[in-house]
Amino acid sequence: MIALPDGRLVLMGYGLVTRLLPDGSLDPGFDGDGTIDPGLTGFDGKPVLAESVDVDSLGRVLLAGTAFLADGKAQPGIRRYPSEGSPDPGFGTGGALVLPFGIFGSPELARDSQGNIVAVGEWVFPVSAVGVARFSSQGRVDGTQGSWSVGAKFGFATAYAYVVAVDTQDRIVVGGVGNGTTSFVGRFLPSGAPDPSFGSNGVALLPPNPSGLAYVSDIGVDSGDRVV
Repeated sequence: MIALPDGRLVLMGYGLVTRLLPDGSLDPGFDGDGTIDPGLTGFDGKPVLAESVDVDSLGRVLLAGTAFLADGKAQPGIRRYPSEGSPDPGFGTGGALVLPFGIFGSPELARDSQGNIVAVGEWVFPVSAVGVARFSSQGRVDGTQGSWSVGAKFGFATAYAYVVAVDTQDRIVVGGVGNGTTSFVGRFLPSGAPDPSFGSNGVALLPPNPSGLAYVSDIGVDSGDRVV
């Protein structure tokens, strides 16, 4: 759930995105009935499951989802909806931004101080690694960093990320699991390189969970750039 400055709320569940007025009623200014269903919108002709939502400083809804293509690969993509809830044809290419890495599981979104879009997931082809990409606010590759997409394993045989945040210096912080057993936090510099000043070569290992499960369900950064 995302709380907007004017008191409205944006929620996502079962692939639907809903915007509520401050009194809790559906917002008729959002696609006419307060709800959009992007599940019928496809990439490469395939249906997309909406899995992650964010709202930018102009109130535009960013929605990430995954299409499972004919060859079995998972192709993540992002669409943007202006404040009134209609698809934005000026975003990306033909209204869609296709992420440069196939992932398993949901792509997660964040934005840096310049309004650039940051996406994180699992880079599964050809290897399982943390996939991170940064794009301009218009859904195009950020020209200041070139084709900004990287994969990192942080010393693990396999690694993937569940969550992402951006600190005040535009460093990208991710939380994930390595080798299926070890929870970790990794940090990337704005250039996309792992941050050598963080943990050990850009990664900090978290204490084992008493339950034996390895998982990072949320992540944040405070005003002092401390990771929570």
